[in-house]
Amino acid sequence: MNNSDHQSFRQNRTCRSFDIAGREELKDDPRFENLTSRVAHSEEVYGLLAENVTRQS
Repeated sequence: MNNSDHQSFRQNRTCRSFDIAGREELKDDPRFENLTSRVAHSEEVYGLLAENVTRQS
């Protein structure tokens, strides 16, 4: 798997996580558009996803 494929895989996995959490609008959020941005905002990503997982439990 080359670097481009690996980044695409990570982006797809992130988008699926947002879908599962019911937060589809986050897929277009510039804070989460690429790996560098997601890492810089990782606490927000995990916080947003944790909120939704707690609500769905």
